[in-house]
Amino acid sequence: TYTKPDDCVPVRRFPGGDVEIASAASAYNPAYYAVVGTLTRPFHGAQADYAMRAVTALACAWLLAWAATIVVRWSRSRWPLVVFMLGLTPVLLYSTAIASPNGLAYSGAALLWVSLLSVVRRKAATALEAVGAGTGAGAVMTTHGTGPMLAFLALALVLLLQPSRTWRIVVVSRWKVWLPVATTVLLVALGCVAWIGYAHPGAIGEPPDSPLTVTDLWPFALRWLWE
Repeated sequence: TYTKPDDCVPVRRFPGGDVEIASAASAYNPAYYAVVGTLTRPFHGAQADYAMRAVTALACAWLLAWAATIVVRWSRSRWPLVVFMLGLTPVLLYSTAIASPNGLAYSGAALLWVSLLSVVRRKAATALEAVGAGTGAGAVMTTHGTGPMLAFLALALVLLLQPSRTWRIVVVSRWKVWLPVATTVLLVALGCVAWIGYAHPGAIGEPPDSPLTVTDLWPFALRWLWE
């Protein structure tokens, strides 16, 4: 019952040759599709698909290069970078070259982990790590339904690797960098949770008729994380 006539036949036609069809990805977070789709609007047909692949590949390459730069900054030998390169598995590299948010999710996760572990390793943080952690968290949260939970778990685990006093010193000493990053990540997380409650991307069958309201946001977020 997954494949229906609307999946392959246009439901409506619009001026300029655009058509509307059913999409299994229509309930996913629209952030990736809005950015990639907008940048490739001048292209049509197969050229649009290749343009979306190119934009995705460039964005993923940027995130991975950022992560590799951070590794080189704190590593005292070449082995950390070797391990990082081994983590770029064929699945990850393939995902960076298709019109899908998967590659950005993987690349963002790599940047998030490398940035947080760099802070643990150096017991200090520059804008490169702080903004890198925020950018990586944003990429993870907006490209996968479980992204907010994964970003939260990554942060919680890394916090356990250092005493709270060390983290207070690190954050307070660079509060002008961490405050806007933390605020942005929190707002993005709330937006992602709100979208999940509204669109129900993980629901099987038809989504509920009653979308999430603002007053239900926090109870829903806590219940979703618990479940």
